[in-house]
Amino acid sequence: MDNQDINNYSNQSKKGKATKLSIPYSVIILNLLFSICCFFLMLAGLIGVSITTKATCLLCERTPTQVICQLNNENWWESTTKKYSGEEFQNAKIERVMALEGVDGYYVSLLTNSGKVPDVFYYSLKSDAQKTRDQINNFINNSQTKSLTITQDKSKPIIFISIFCFLFGALSLSLTIYSYSSKLRNLS
Repeated sequence: MDNQDINNYSNQSKKGKATKLSIPYSVIILNLLFSICCFFLMLAGLIGVSITTKATCLLCERTPTQVICQLNNENWWESTTKKYSGEEFQNAKIERVMALEGVDGYYVSLLTNSGKVPDVFYYSLKSDAQKTRDQINNFINNSQTKSLTITQDKSKPIIFISIFCFLFGALSLSLTIYSYSSKLRNLS
């Protein structure tokens, strides 16, 4: 409400002709836009929690007679486990991926006798991808290495950020609705 509206109201009140004040159209539009933004923030939070990145774990054990590897992929919707004989693995390699924002990413893939197990691990830093590739290749090439465990779980930061977005959006939306409804109550 601007000063002119207040002066008009007080002048009309003095004359005994008080009228209802209305909420300016711009305030209604801003409240509506802010409410929509809060709703989408809450929706992004829900989507982020329900569609998290996968957790990947590669476990390999070497016994005197054989090598057994197990690749576990988990997210909230499904969990898959694939078993491989260690003799199937030839090596691990890094594949560079260009993201939409122009930022490079790096996948570590496993090459097997029957083809490729694509996109097993994803890293934003090439040095991290090289470290994982080297661990896998060291296990494959060094018969003295008895076990290999590589785990990658990037879901925790995403879940935290998603919960924060949802809570911030819900709080902001509730405060917006409360302030708008209190303005309406004061006008009546």
